[in-house]
Amino acid sequence: MTPDRDIRARRLELIEELAEANRPAGAPPKHSRLEEIILQMDSLLRELLDVSHEGEAPSGEGIDVLREARRSYMSRRERDRIFGGRLFADPSWDILLDLFIAQHEGQNVSVSSACIAASVPSTTALRHIAHLVEIGLVVRRPHPRDSRSTFLELTEKGRTRMNLFFSQQISRDQDDPAS
Repeated sequence: MTPDRDIRARRLELIEELAEANRPAGAPPKHSRLEEIILQMDSLLRELLDVSHEGEAPSGEGIDVLREARRSYMSRRERDRIFGGRLFADPSWDILLDLFIAQHEGQNVSVSSACIAASVPSTTALRHIAHLVEIGLVVRRPHPRDSRSTFLELTEKGRTRMNLFFSQQISRDQDDPAS
């Protein structure tokens, strides 16, 4: 495993552990101050991961698309930090962003991690996940060693659309004389 993958895997473990530790036994997950702090930590860690890639030579369009996706994710977390997490909500997009970045990094995303990435109550996130699965952008995969856990990943359709979106963002930014 690369250092970036080690960091991401440990980050996801810590986020899940902290979220679980904050929850009374049997209670459904909820958006709390601790989860806001976790999201801020997540944003900082993503920034650190992104900084670690800045010294590397770009390897084609894939790295640019990944960088743009990370920038979008970090921007959303910063917006939540400044305005509060409840003012703006787009859980489906947050889930797609998290899955897109994770797949580019070769990482698995559990359902519970995707719920945290959505920055909404888990029941809301689960509805959005079900919808993303229903429309064919996301697929559920069983955890190979833990039957209680399920991973999510983008389908080919989901990856194609996310790549198209970020490629068009990059193109537009390059065509814009103000940028």
